[in-house]
Amino acid sequence: FKLVVFVPEDHSEAVRKAIAEAGAGHTGKYSECTFSASGEGTFRPGPDTKPFIGKAGELQRVKEIRIETVVPGSRLSAVLEAMIKTHPYEEIAYDIIPLGNNAAGLGLGAVGELVKPSTVLELCSQLRSILPVSGIQMCGLGEARILKVAIIGGSGGSYVDGVIESGADILITGEAGYHHLRYAQAVDLPVILTGHFASEWVGLPLLKTELERAFGKGEKGVVVEMASSERGPTLFV
Repeated sequence: FKLVVFVPEDHSEAVRKAIAEAGAGHTGKYSECTFSASGEGTFRPGPDTKPFIGKAGELQRVKEIRIETVVPGSRLSAVLEAMIKTHPYEEIAYDIIPLGNNAAGLGLGAVGELVKPSTVLELCSQLRSILPVSGIQMCGLGEARILKVAIIGGSGGSYVDGVIESGADILITGEAGYHHLRYAQAVDLPVILTGHFASEWVGLPLLKTELERAFGKGEKGVVVEMASSERGPTLFV
């Protein structure tokens, strides 16, 4: 998202620092990326207000800084919380603008080719030997020949069209809804469901490393342990 917020000049750096520390302003390998422009803001506080500048009922003209920056969706709530906490105004003027550009090299999944072609059933067998699964579900023809594979951790059923656009022969994901699977059948895209936990388990070593880097491995009493199994939120009855 693009976040735009209007701040009185004397508080612009404090707000800029707060939103950057909360996760805004990352562009590739650069951090704290923002743009600023100065201008004049006007407002007339109502009778029941407690304005930071001016008095109730009087039109105010204030020199303000317009700060723009980018925010990933996963950090938007934290960034807004930091902005509101640091901003001096009782009512804050800000915009949240969805963006159509994607971060280069980043996505929810991956696409790649197998060393040699395989069938859907053979892939199911391989996944069973690799992942901590309690069971694997298959949608499509078990003997279909697969070379190019799309993988999305978690619930990836809504990405059938993107998988087809990528040229992949199959989607491997954790779980998918009934209608997503019916659609995959209609467009002849095989789908393998490994279970939500198992599909994301492969990312735990990287997450463990990042947490240890952030908190200090073996320091301050912080120990990061990686789960090897999980009991799901539902039971068979």
